[in-house]
Amino acid sequence: MLKHARSVPERSNASKAAKWTRRAYTLQCPGSALEFDFAEEDVAKENLWLTILHVSSMFCILIVPLLVWSWKKNQSVKIDKQGRQVLNFQITVTLLLFTSVVLLILMPVSLTFLGTTREAVMGENPILIPLILIIVLTLMGIGIFCTYQGAVNAARALSDKPIHYPLSIPFIK
Repeated sequence: MLKHARSVPERSNASKAAKWTRRAYTLQCPGSALEFDFAEEDVAKENLWLTILHVSSMFCILIVPLLVWSWKKNQSVKIDKQGRQVLNFQITVTLLLFTSVVLLILMPVSLTFLGTTREAVMGENPILIPLILIIVLTLMGIGIFCTYQGAVNAARALSDKPIHYPLSIPFIK
């Protein structure tokens, strides 16, 4: 008889059977004999992809997080959940940036068609310059906020802490 023989887990209970997959059980046996945790490598790769996901959100580009999430979402529940949060944040930021740029373009054009450009720029109460300044500062603020959230959440993902993207609209649930 073998001293270190392990019994195969019971298959009658569905919750116990769900915990034991063939790969996990196959890796557990040599892993316990070699005193090596094979799941640790998967966690390291998962943390790498989570970091790439969050760092790519720092550049306010929707394409990179979308590609990473669509490629890796079926391999990890954590990547799926955090990828959806990153995408919701990126879609929200993209809408804010698009709205700001449209306002930045439409404001001078609308004042020109109204014939009030000269009064709006050089009159007693110039309104065009402060409005453009507000929109430009809003664009800069969105960029700084996006960079900050990406860096903070990448660090939180590396340390296995919960992430949070405030002010994001949940488009992807």
